[in-house]
Amino acid sequence: SLVVDSIGISLNQAQGAAAYRSFRPLVGNNIDEAAYRGTLNNNSYLMSYANGNGTFITLTGIGTSNQVSGDSLRSVFHLLHGEYLGDWDTQNNMLRALIAQGYGLSSFHTGNPEWQIHSLGLGESMGQCAKRTMNSSGVYDAGNWQKGVNISLMGDPTLRLHMISPASNFTATDQGNNRVQLNWTASTDPVLGYHIYRKKKYDDFFSRVNTEAINGTNYLDSCVVDSGDYVYMVRGLKLEQNTSGSYYNLSLGIFDSLTLNTAVSVNADFSRAVNGATASFTNSASTNNLLWDFGDGTTSSDVNPIHIYQKNGTYKVTQIAINACNSDSISKTLDIDFYRPLPVSNLSISDLGANQFKLDWNHSSSFVNGYNVWRREVPNGFFQILTTFGFWKQNYFNDSCLVTPGDYEYMVSGFKRDTFATGIKPNFSDSIKQVINITTDYTVTAGFSYTTNEDTLFLTNTSQFADSFVWDLDNGFRSSVVSPRRILGQNGAVTIKLKSIGSCGSDSISETISFQTIGLEEAERKRVRIHPNPSSGVVFIETDLSDLDWQVFSAEGKLIEEGKLEDAAVDLQHLNSGIYFMHLKSENFSEVHKLFLRP
Repeated sequence: SLVVDSIGISLNQAQGAAAYRSFRPLVGNNIDEAAYRGTLNNNSYLMSYANGNGTFITLTGIGTSNQVSGDSLRSVFHLLHGEYLGDWDTQNNMLRALIAQGYGLSSFHTGNPEWQIHSLGLGESMGQCAKRTMNSSGVYDAGNWQKGVNISLMGDPTLRLHMISPASNFTATDQGNNRVQLNWTASTDPVLGYHIYRKKKYDDFFSRVNTEAINGTNYLDSCVVDSGDYVYMVRGLKLEQNTSGSYYNLSLGIFDSLTLNTAVSVNADFSRAVNGATASFTNSASTNNLLWDFGDGTTSSDVNPIHIYQKNGTYKVTQIAINACNSDSISKTLDIDFYRPLPVSNLSISDLGANQFKLDWNHSSSFVNGYNVWRREVPNGFFQILTTFGFWKQNYFNDSCLVTPGDYEYMVSGFKRDTFATGIKPNFSDSIKQVINITTDYTVTAGFSYTTNEDTLFLTNTSQFADSFVWDLDNGFRSSVVSPRRILGQNGAVTIKLKSIGSCGSDSISETISFQTIGLEEAERKRVRIHPNPSSGVVFIETDLSDLDWQVFSAEGKLIEEGKLEDAAVDLQHLNSGIYFMHLKSENFSEVHKLFLRP
């Protein structure tokens, strides 16, 4: 490189330093200081720099633009610094004059700000350096006028510092079967090898064909899949080493084109058939070079394979069809619904008494999610499931509701949930069965008998195999005791209803009972008055009857309290609030009153 520093240090600035900083990473110590035009008219330099007092068309140390335009200066890259030189849009501008003759291909005004061109040493273009300088925002010390409009590049922005002689005589020849033979003459530079690129004629970008550099001067592209117009390019590859470091450099490309009329493609396809656990596959791909994935972790390269699956489920089968240049794949699903869980074994039934039976069995030796237990009445009954469907996990079951004598058949089966693409499907093992005989009738039956004593009805419960009871004693009387009693009023009838409930069923009975209590005239019945009603606990009884007894019954008919009326007040404040019945009676009198006690 050549440096002409006519300004030196001025106003505490050394403008020429920009040249030394820029050139050192690119050419090392190969920097000369000499007359600009005289040296460049006789000697070749890659880069040159000059500064001085300037105008649009002159620069101290160089001359005028008219003088330069008549020279043949042998410098590729010209860097200048001087007033007004950056105004490249003026007539006969010095920057434009330098690339209008001689070797000049690029020129620009540097110093305010300083250009950052050191990356030329590692293969970047002059355009990339210009962009970095224009966008500089503190990464580098650029001096003054950063981002100014005077930052302009004259010449080709794609120029790089190191150029390689390209290959020559490049030809692309169709060899048939979509194979293309490529030949070229080697570069005159010591290259490491070559890279081949290919694109369709109207595509925007090339794609590299080879992976490693090609050492020779020929290459067979054997995998061009589609037909059409193609453009090929070959570029030389060289390892550049300089003061900045080293990098792989590519030459310019040379091109050739051709048309391929046929397409070499591969298409995958197959059909399948399932018989039990066996799947048969028939190839209909465009090649017999295949790879199968059966979806259960196994593969095959057979043309028409047969595969046996080991368990139920939905499987995704993939076929990959392969030719010399390409591959294609297709996936299809199939369902295997063949395998059944193994049945349970050693079913036994134990009589626990009181209509309770225990079933025991050995677990299925295959995986199951649970068991189902069924029962039916022999010979014509339908099986009814006794367990929650598929969720009984124990190997025993207690059945406690066999109430009717006869023969009963139990059935136990294993249950498994198989997963398919369409959802969960139940899977049952074979069943194991056993019949038992019941001789005792445990049917729940409702019944009662009764007796009367003056104005009281005494009920005796005769129900069978029941442990709870609901009595309707008519006229609002209810009871849940085993054998209640009912206070009767005036002559008439009551309907008694009983529902008897056991662990395995219930039964109901109803009977109307007529009765006749002591006959009283209407006037006699009105000789007793109870007040207040409702009451807060103290009840007053007004009567002209002597020797009057009283009884208080719950709403269920249970005797709560009784006594002889000695004064007009009966204290019931200790009872809970609710509905009660008060029975008042004497030798020739009997009457029942509904009584409300409030809090």
